[in-house]
Amino acid sequence: MMKSGGILGKEVMGSGGWKIGKITELVFDENSWRIGSIEVVLDPEVAKEYEMKKLLSRTTINVDVSSVHAIGTHVILSITKPQLGEMISHKKDETPSGPPVA
Repeated sequence: MMKSGGILGKEVMGSGGWKIGKITELVFDENSWRIGSIEVVLDPEVAKEYEMKKLLSRTTINVDVSSVHAIGTHVILSITKPQLGEMISHKKDETPSGPPVA
């Protein structure tokens, strides 16, 4: 078993060994008390590559725990760069583009 402090801040790598970012949060399902996803702050270069770079704040994505392949000195995901691109494009689609309309 691993405590949350042992995983927070770990670097996250894609299946090809490329750096994605670092874990900032564990997201729990309050009904089952299981971790459903990990929140990953994207490496600035990755955020820039996928046009997600924000000027003054960090860019984060939630990754379902089923995508975690291994945990050691790094967290290795079983996703490829194109799959990450898909995840990010879904996040962009969900992000409101302006203030709410009254």
